[in-house]
Amino acid sequence: MAVENRPANAVQNGKHNIFAILRSNFGTYSTGLKDVAQCLREAENTASLLESQIVSLQNEQQRLFLRISHCKSLLAPIRRPPPELLVRIFDFCCTESKVDATMSCPVVKLSQVCAGWRELVRTTSSLWARIAVDLNKSGHSVEQILLMIKTHLTLSKQSPLHITLVLPSAVTDDALVVIRAFIPHSMRWETVSLDVDRSHLLDPEFATIKGRLPLLRQLEVWPPSPVDIEIPDNEATVDSFISAPVLRSFKLGTDTQTKIEVPWPQLHDLTLWGHKPIAISKLLRSASAARKVTIEHCYSPDAEDSKPEPVVYNMASLTICVDHWDRNPTVFLRPLTLPQLTSLCLSGAEPMYPDTDFCFSDIQAFLIRSGCILTSLSLVNLSNTDHVILEILECIPSLVELIIHERPIQDHSQNTILTPYFVGQLSFNHDRKSFHRFLPRLKTVSFQVHGRAPLIFVISSFVAMVRSRWIPNLEHATEMGVNCLRNVELRFIGLMENAERELVEINVRSLTMLRAAGLYFEMSRRDYAKRSSY
Repeated sequence: MAVENRPANAVQNGKHNIFAILRSNFGTYSTGLKDVAQCLREAENTASLLESQIVSLQNEQQRLFLRISHCKSLLAPIRRPPPELLVRIFDFCCTESKVDATMSCPVVKLSQVCAGWRELVRTTSSLWARIAVDLNKSGHSVEQILLMIKTHLTLSKQSPLHITLVLPSAVTDDALVVIRAFIPHSMRWETVSLDVDRSHLLDPEFATIKGRLPLLRQLEVWPPSPVDIEIPDNEATVDSFISAPVLRSFKLGTDTQTKIEVPWPQLHDLTLWGHKPIAISKLLRSASAARKVTIEHCYSPDAEDSKPEPVVYNMASLTICVDHWDRNPTVFLRPLTLPQLTSLCLSGAEPMYPDTDFCFSDIQAFLIRSGCILTSLSLVNLSNTDHVILEILECIPSLVELIIHERPIQDHSQNTILTPYFVGQLSFNHDRKSFHRFLPRLKTVSFQVHGRAPLIFVISSFVAMVRSRWIPNLEHATEMGVNCLRNVELRFIGLMENAERELVEINVRSLTMLRAAGLYFEMSRRDYAKRSSY
């Protein structure tokens, strides 16, 4: 009996004696079976209770993890900038809302991030004030376009508007509806670009903007476009922009039959696209106060054209950009006398990159006639030779800044201007017996060269040139009669092999070390451009 009662006592004495029962001769025939079953039920109930507690604690832990995540989100760096700083960031992101092949509204996308951003975006009127509509590319219905325009015009409130419109050359109801949507808001127009048919500008409803342009600062009419604007047969005058008290920048494309009246004497910045020299001369005489003038894609005079009248002008900056139709940029200098000119840029149009015809005598005669003191010369995307450019530079000893960019096209991957000979001529000769000082005032150079040209000669010549002109000691520089070269930029066109890249880095190492002493040296790379024929 003592042996048979042992298992029951073992169960009753505590859970730790269960091992004694397992080691005993216990079977279903033994006494104390009820006690073992009760022990099982109690253990299962306790395990279930503990499982419930574990699940509950795990869920509580997950809830705390979620709260931790929320608290971290509230303390995240993105929430720390004040609204004023976020608005500045948004302003960089939301360049403009566009309607062309697609409808792109960055400001709407920002408003979909969170409720806080949505409220901030909706209450920042300036983010909704830049709108561009191109009906030539758009496949959207006019209802969709008007909804987008009206939303922006409403949420922009009283902010100045920046508008770009490209409308079909043929007058359509959709085009009229679009341009008329902006007319009631002309009091807020600040910058406007209109690539539209003349009939839109002569529309009686459009004429109501006259005298209602108090904020208009920049105006573009008929900018260069792949879609040609048809030139009408009859002459007409558009005077809607004649009263614009703060208009300072005007960019005008070609329409020989249409006269655009603007307050010419108050212009500071004038750009002319596609005009002949005689028309350019007339417009320059009208814009007598303009200090910055750009002539782009303009036409050389035909043999039967009358000779433009000479113009004495007070502009300080002149840019002439030619395409493959008229490749000589210097022809436009012939009627000009610019005694106050300090900056001259001659360039080939992108993406045509024409083979330019450069007439040295035109520049030489212009410089002698003007008697100007040029401090900045930019020669961009030209195809001339190093000898011609050196002849020009000999005539401009006052240069402080020199910018020369080779054409970034692969079928002409040799440097025609920035040759080792040219760069070597720019080097300063420290021999005191030499009295010749070539470009003695030069402080800034920016060169764009082909990376696959005979690289070692170009780089070694370039580094030697920069080192020869690095004279930071003012007393020494004054004694030598030359300025210290302070700003240097070098850009390579096209891909380079690893060996070529390492060669460049080794050669320019001495220039990078001069940064600590005050030399600004920047080296970069760009891809070849795709040349266009239009």
